[in-house]
Amino acid sequence: MTTIFYASVSKKNHYDLVRYYLKKYSEIFYDWNKIKKYIKWQDIQLTILGRLLLLEGLYSLGYDIKKIEINYNSLGKPFFKNKMVHFNISHSEDISICVLSKLNIGIDIEKKGNIDIENFNIIFKNEDFFKINNSKNKTETFYTYWTKFESLYKVFDQNIFFDAKDIKMNDDFARLDNTDYYFKKINLLDQYVCHICSTSRLLRLEDVFIKELFFDDVSTYEV
Repeated sequence: MTTIFYASVSKKNHYDLVRYYLKKYSEIFYDWNKIKKYIKWQDIQLTILGRLLLLEGLYSLGYDIKKIEINYNSLGKPFFKNKMVHFNISHSEDISICVLSKLNIGIDIEKKGNIDIENFNIIFKNEDFFKINNSKNKTETFYTYWTKFESLYKVFDQNIFFDAKDIKMNDDFARLDNTDYYFKKINLLDQYVCHICSTSRLLRLEDVFIKELFFDDVSTYEV
């Protein structure tokens, strides 16, 4: 089973959400000094929501959060020390999203916007850029490629950077360094594009549980 939780930012509840996070969970992630450097309240809340979604996911799977230990690889990717479950977090504009799975997995979400496709011709392989630039819906196709690339990057195990041109991309899978990566599109909201990626062929949409969470009543929690 692969579990996906997502949530939207709320300015009305921002102060209560920050208070709740600092009181209950900041010691688990040790990252408040990093979070508080953000200028926009949306960036602060998106990061906090990502952490809370992860914790809700762990609760739902029956894990004791008091026993978790998060480490980071050389590229800054977080992971559980004992690899009890794989997780990944992404956010864009107003949405934060978290995926948890027994499979090695990555996720990326992007809100569609007006972009100049020509600015990205040096990033993608010629054949991929040709498909993007000649598609009926360039914006949709671009974000489809982009979220696939980002989700693959997040699941890539090597502590090195790679170029998008190194990837042999197909509709539902890609190949990089003789390893196959499998994609599934996650349909959430019309204005967003989201993909998950795994090295496992066992990644199936029918095994993906998706739920939106709301933290509107966080002020009623004990802090």
